[in-house]
Amino acid sequence: MADTPVKGSLHRKTLDLLKQSGMPLPEIYKKTGLPYYWLKKFSSGEIRDPSVNRVQRLYEFLAGRELEI
Repeated sequence: MADTPVKGSLHRKTLDLLKQSGMPLPEIYKKTGLPYYWLKKFSSGEIRDPSVNRVQRLYEFLAGRELEI
């Protein structure tokens, strides 16, 4: 298993959006309802295989639109 998310994956895209947003994690926590410690670990890359539902919720919040599949 790779140590970093695959380029082009939802995981990688969401991490990129998170870094680009510059938004503090406590603010994201309040607006998304995602657990703060999960956000902290996700943003630092500690979670290699996160829940797709949480990643999707974060992606949709950061992208400002629903995920199209």
